[in-house]
Amino acid sequence: MARMNVSVPDELVALVREQLPGLNVSGVLQEGLRARLGCNHAVLACTRCGGRLDHWHLVDAALGRFYADVLWEIGELVRRMPAATAEGACRVVKRVAADKNITEVAHQPVPRPSRARRRHPIVEDAA
Repeated sequence: MARMNVSVPDELVALVREQLPGLNVSGVLQEGLRARLGCNHAVLACTRCGGRLDHWHLVDAALGRFYADVLWEIGELVRRMPAATAEGACRVVKRVAADKNITEVAHQPVPRPSRARRRHPIVEDAA
């Protein structure tokens, strides 16, 4: 690990020693420098061979596979049940997302109509 000399005013050193005894100054400085860099990690590299991977290409490929699977599954729902519901389509999307191990699935419920709407599905909303 490289070493670096840093200048700190005497007053600040005294305050830190008085108010924050045992503070890892080197760690705090490293955190501050990392925060200033603002790295977005858009380019990834393989730890084994060093090959570079474009983050957005990987995300696009994963979303493309997800989209194709969702359309396939909803298509199956439509072909089996011509009267398929939007709720049923949402359930298909949730299932496909769960199959892809998308963590947000656990946090987002499938939207459902109210109980009154489920009891009387023909009733139109008052405009």
